[in-house]
Amino acid sequence: MSLVLLFFYIVLGIASTRLFTRVILSTSYKFQQIPTPEHYPPISIIVPAYNEEVTIQKCVNTLLQLDYPQYEIIIVDDGSTDHTLDLVQSFTD
Repeated sequence: MSLVLLFFYIVLGIASTRLFTRVILSTSYKFQQIPTPEHYPPISIIVPAYNEEVTIQKCVNTLLQLDYPQYEIIIVDDGSTDHTLDLVQSFTD
């Protein structure tokens, strides 16, 4: 009987320690400083395009509406045979 009681106390101790650790870590995470937009790193968005005449304008317009402070859009036209390159060049930004 004492072996079962010892096992119960060991499991209870492990569970209590785990709960205490999770409470401490979640509380410290809550007070962690949230980065502001000026601390976001600049990113590059690479869009591969091959014969995307139908969808490339909508794609670029959607990417231009992103709510991210610093980004660049790189469109890689891999020898399209349609007017994809002409449509992409119409964007000046």
